[in-house]
Amino acid sequence: MINELRIGNWLNIANTETDTTVTPSTFSIGPLINVNYKPIELDDFWLKRFGFENIKFKYEINKFIIWLDPRSMYYHLNYEGASIEIRYVHQLQNLYYFLTYNELKIN
Repeated sequence: MINELRIGNWLNIANTETDTTVTPSTFSIGPLINVNYKPIELDDFWLKRFGFENIKFKYEINKFIIWLDPRSMYYHLNYEGASIEIRYVHQLQNLYYFLTYNELKIN
């Protein structure tokens, strides 16, 4: 279920290979958002697209350090002493924005 979206977040159009960003009209479909769109799982490809550098099994950008937990197979964000599990691209986008007041941009 997707319930923490902002305009500009990346999502997948359900049952397709197409990714898109959230626009104001995305919200007009109400509860159908969870039928028409699916979250994008965070992976190496997306981290690199956002400009993270792979340094010794971790990805870094500014003060952010992202690493893959081999037990859970989910990424974690380390930021100023906190570790937060991140499963989806839009979660990373939101955390980055709320902590820096800047959007992650695709390179």
